[in-house]
Amino acid sequence: MIFLRILPYDAGALFYISMKKIFAVATFSILVLGFGACALRETPPEETAVKESTPLQDKAGVKLAFFQKYKTPVQKIILDITRQNPEYMYGSVSFASDPAPEIKNFFARKKGSAWEIVFEGTEAAPCELLKENAFPEEMMKDCA
Repeated sequence: MIFLRILPYDAGALFYISMKKIFAVATFSILVLGFGACALRETPPEETAVKESTPLQDKAGVKLAFFQKYKTPVQKIILDITRQNPEYMYGSVSFASDPAPEIKNFFARKKGSAWEIVFEGTEAAPCELLKENAFPEEMMKDCA
């Protein structure tokens, strides 16, 4: 006697259903493992630390301080940085808008997130003024 099993679905439909289940399980596994790995990832200290400004950002900050003082367009302020660290800057400044640009020395320091011009002029900066503003010794070599 031959037993025939009568299936409610044909072989193609069964294959489609089983592939759908495999795909669903695989997708769920990838999502769980992927998001789980992201959630367990420890944030490196360099991502959580406060980022220091770059020399280019600092130069832009000093240009902004000169703009606020003279109302000269930032594009016409020419800075030549001699020495710089994250809190202090020393160099020369000239303004391209002047018919005969005068080159001035400047000393700037960072207060909070903004830069402040401590001294500017054609003569040497007073040593006392630089000491009051805690400029580093290497920036005070040419003071008077």
